[in-house]
Amino acid sequence: MSRWDVGAAVALVAVGVLAVVLLWRRMVGDRPGSLAAAGAIVVAVGAAIWSYVVGQRKRADDRIAEAEAKAEEAAERARVETVRADVAAIESAETKDLTAIQVDTARDVTRIEIEGEHAKATGPAAGELEGILAAYRKEHPVPMKLIDLEPELLVIEEPGKLYSKTTDLALADGIHFLCPKGCDHYVGVWFRDRKATPTEEPGPARWAVSGSSLADLTLSPSINLTGPGCGWHGWIRNGEVTSC
Repeated sequence: MSRWDVGAAVALVAVGVLAVVLLWRRMVGDRPGSLAAAGAIVVAVGAAIWSYVVGQRKRADDRIAEAEAKAEEAAERARVETVRADVAAIESAETKDLTAIQVDTARDVTRIEIEGEHAKATGPAAGELEGILAAYRKEHPVPMKLIDLEPELLVIEEPGKLYSKTTDLALADGIHFLCPKGCDHYVGVWFRDRKATPTEEPGPARWAVSGSSLADLTLSPSINLTGPGCGWHGWIRNGEVTSC
């Protein structure tokens, strides 16, 4: 029972008591007392009605708030389930006949969706989504951009002796860029079917190249630094660098 229900009950009790007082005052011929009792009854009835109306309104507001809370909880749960479905879908996509670039694109879209749902979530769902997002970022790290690694396209002017730089991928014979692991050295590779001879260092591997610039450069196969050093191993696809 709310305080408004209590107020209405008290007012009604007061009405009953004042009615008895009014009847008694009339019986003894006390006109002023009767008028005062009648006025008090009117006030008590008004108080009872007011308390009842306010109580009903408060209950209606509480029901609305409860319904809104349940709707929000359902929306939050839907966000979590949507994210779980998205994650399951990308995991399934990785086993289908998709190119590496298609898979990477799907991963990026899924990560953006999770981040968007996490930003909108409140309450317990926010904690769940934060956990899902952290696990997804750990499983599928955000690729770094090749252009952030100070890449330079190289042209062989004289094998083993003289090299120049170019901004035209079509003219380049190779590339070097800062190590993605943050080491203080460059990673260099030579392109296949360009001017690099079999003895040109680093070697002996050569990489197939596609794309129109550093922004969408793709190299195949992966780059694996063997021998002494940091041992970085990763891919350059569509201008992005991912570690294996």
